[in-house]
Amino acid sequence: MKPLALSLLILAAAPMPFLRQSNSEKLTREGIAAFEEKQSSAAARLFASAAEIASSSRALFNLGTALVENGEAEPGAAALAKASEEGGAVAADSFFNRGNLALGAERLEEAIEMYSESLRLEPSMADAKRNLEIALRKKEEQEKQQQEQQDQQQEGEGEEQPQPQPDNGQKPPEGEDSSPPNEPGGEESSEEMSPEEILRSIAQQEREELSRMRREKSEGQRPVGW
Repeated sequence: MKPLALSLLILAAAPMPFLRQSNSEKLTREGIAAFEEKQSSAAARLFASAAEIASSSRALFNLGTALVENGEAEPGAAALAKASEEGGAVAADSFFNRGNLALGAERLEEAIEMYSESLRLEPSMADAKRNLEIALRKKEEQEKQQQEQQDQQQEGEGEEQPQPQPDNGQKPPEGEDSSPPNEPGGEESSEEMSPEEILRSIAQQEREELSRMRREKSEGQRPVGW
């Protein structure tokens, strides 16, 4: 999971009545301290109390992360899902932690979806990029193994001979296409990028940024008068 993000949340607390804010921040600080001491159960209780006083996407993120770390995957995932749905500064981190949970459970499709959402919100998140690559590679290996098993099974059973189909004597008129019509729906939106396209886009942005920095450095080193 991503515990370091917890230490950043106190400073970004939403405004609220002073007493409630003070109590919530106190419980949050205690929860962070417990989390850093690997006391995830105590951290979850403290974060839950803080969320009851002042619920927010940050409070739900803290609670979900602590619950997952404590082995309570289902309620933890639910809290992280609520945090990501509410958006805000922790949405990308929430999707990232949900991806980690799915990847650990070998739910590769879900992990790929979560990491992709995280990168759509925060393209510079290196951890999400790395884990997305891992999930895609594991999915490719899984599909390859499944295909090999299917091929071995078919070889063992023997190939089935195709059955002849009756000819009713009817043929499509000359020049007429007998293929089925295309399904409606139009072209796929360019905004819905696949995980692979997201990774390629990020790599292209990194290359362009590196090229720009090199040009600026080269121009800054030219002698005066050029």
